[in-house]
Formats: sequence, structure tokens, C-alpha cells
Amino acid sequence: MHGQTHLSTTEKPQKRTPKRGQLSAGLTGVGGGTTLALIADSLPPNSPIKHWLIVGAPAASVSASGFIIWLWKQWDERRRRQETQILIATMEITLKEQMEDPLLTEERKAELKVEYEQVQKEKLEGLRRRLIILRADD
Repeated sequence: MHGQTHLSTTEKPQKRTPKRGQLSAGLTGVGGGTTLALIADSLPPNSPIKHWLIVGAPAASVSASGFIIWLWKQWDERRRRQETQILIATMEITLKEQMEDPLLTEERKAELKVEYEQVQKEKLEGLRRRLIILRADD
């Protein structure tokens, strides 16, 4: 089996599927380039812009695809940041509520306090990293 990849019977081969942004970017690029080519084809043969539209169609296609991929990445990054903030806030509230539960043992409350402090520490580290990134951009 030299040079071959071996998969055990429990491992499933991973399918390579395009991400949402890549697929829509590809469709946008194809649509944009095709539209320019169709417009160029409908122009009279001696039209001065016909040549430029035909030459520019591939560049328009690539540019539109790149823009859509960038846009999806920006949206996805923002969504992930918001989701993370919501999860952290939910964890903080839940931990605080549990620490105040009179039915819990002091030992369990101490464990919850350590966990709460860990969430706070990670939150501060995240803020510190974002501040470093913002300062680096200046």
C-alpha cells in the first residue's frame, strides 16, 4: 500500500463541498461575465466597446466572485463574533444564577465560581487580543 491513503472502516472520507460564499460567488461571477459577453455579442461588429466588453468579461467575473467571497467572510466573521458574545453572556448569567442557588453545596458553588472566573478571564483575554489588533492597524 505504498503511496496510498488508508482509511479504517470507521473513518468516512470527507466530501469536499463548496462553502456557501464560494458557491454564490461563483454563480455571481459566471452571471456577471456571461451578461457582459451577451451585451457584447448583441452590439454591432464595428462597435468600439464590443472588444472591451469581451476582453473585460473574464475580469468582471473574477472580480465579482472575489467581492462576494469577501462579503461572505465579513458577514460570517461578524455572525461568529455576535454568537460568541451571546454565548459568553448566557454562560455568565447561568453561572451566577447557579452560584446563588441555596440548594447547592458550598463545594459545588466554589466549583461554579472557578468556572465563572475562567469565563471572565477568557473574556478579558479576547478583549485584549482585539485591542492589540486594533492598535496594530493604526
